[in-house]
Order: sequence, then C-alpha cells, then structure tokens
Amino acid sequence: IKYLIEYFAKFEKIFDKISYGFLINVATVSKQFVNLMKAFMANIFERVEVYGTNSKIWIPRLLRKIPRDQLPLKYGGIASNKPVGVL
Repeated sequence: IKYLIEYFAKFEKIFDKISYGFLINVATVSKQFVNLMKAFMANIFERVEVYGTNSKIWIPRLLRKIPRDQLPLKYGGIASNKPVGVL
C-alpha cells in the first residue's frame, strides 16, 4: 500500500499538465483497481476514461473524442497516420 500511495503521489504532481487521458485495453483486475483509486484521486481520474479489452466497445467511444485521422490504425484510425509514438 505504501508503494501505491507513493506511485499515485506522482500523478498528483502532474495533475495540472494532464488535460485528458485514455487507458485502453485495461484488464478486468486492473480496471477494478483504477475504479478503487478513483475514490482516492477523483480530481485526476475525472479526466481519464478507462476502456476494457473489447475494441468493439472502446473504438467508437474513442472516435467520439479524437478524430480518426489523429489515431493509429490499431486504435481505430487510418492506415496513413504516422504517429510520433504509441505506447
């Protein structure tokens, strides 16, 4: 628990630099953990969307927020997109 508190304290430091975020392909156990952390760090996680592993669900939701031409193909974008980096 001490490790988790220290780890999430790092998120607190970058809070002002994050405008919005997406967590994609999050496993069920990890998704439950993120939901638990939302209770402790609501100010950060209010600007984060968490999607599971079913791409048929999260790709349409992601495309409502980000234009198709801004995403790599594996995230529902177009093949000609050349991203700077993909994690």
